Amino acid sequence: MIVEISHFLAIISTALFFLAGLFALTIKNTFYTTNLISKTFSHAFLFFSASFFIYIYLAITDDFSVQYIANHSKSSLPAYVGTTSTIGLLAGFSVGNKMPSNLISLS
Repeated sequence: MIVEISHFLAIISTALFFLAGLFALTIKNTFYTTNLISKTFSHAFLFFSASFFIYIYLAITDDFSVQYIANHSKSSLPAYVGTTSTIGLLAGFSVGNKMPSNLISLS
């Protein structure tokens, strides 16, 4: 259940980030709209941070119901490995994946 909450928070934050950008591009710049954009962005960041920390918690506690954690973790690994793999996941890297050979060849 906590996985679905984290996923839902990530989706809500994405929608709020897009909404804040839409407000910034389409609505005339007044004090009201500046305040609206600021609050929308703040709430989006809050939801994204909550989602991120839930993912970190799931990685530390080795919740194997999450596919990424089940594929890239073991119970015997220290907690910082799960934390760094989750941060790497958000950055676009995966622990088990290798770089394509055509990107690292020097010839």
